[in-house]
Amino acid sequence: MEKTDKNKKADTKAGNAGAVSNSNKAKNEAAKGTSPLDYVLWTVFALGLCGAVGLNYYFSQPESAQPVTIRLPFVIGCIVVAAICALCTTLGRRLIKFARASRGEMRKVTWPTKDETVKSTVGVAVVAIVVAFLLWVFDVIIGFLVSFITNA
Repeated sequence: MEKTDKNKKADTKAGNAGAVSNSNKAKNEAAKGTSPLDYVLWTVFALGLCGAVGLNYYFSQPESAQPVTIRLPFVIGCIVVAAICALCTTLGRRLIKFARASRGEMRKVTWPTKDETVKSTVGVAVVAIVVAFLLWVFDVIIGFLVSFITNA
């Protein structure tokens, strides 16, 4: 049984409405994940990084020159505070979750043995040397032909 043009149009409209509602759902879920606290934490993150750069610049100027032993704790402290603020946001928690999942996947990888690694490395090095030699030979031949044609 074939669909009439009206039924086809109705199906198309319903399909488009479904696509629109799906994109709205994604936007709503993304919006729900962002809290006012996230904005404050991202602001502190930005200020922390700016503070690290600013303090390092200020302490490195001749009129306020400080040794690295004084500068480094301030800069590292600003970066640590910024990192902690970033990791406390919704996106930061997702990043931590992703890193843990990645670490679990890396444990499942079958890594090559030392012997396989050495053989592969030697093979790549040999191929690279052979290709380099062939390119040098072609360069010499082409250079000879060009000088022969131009009578130089």
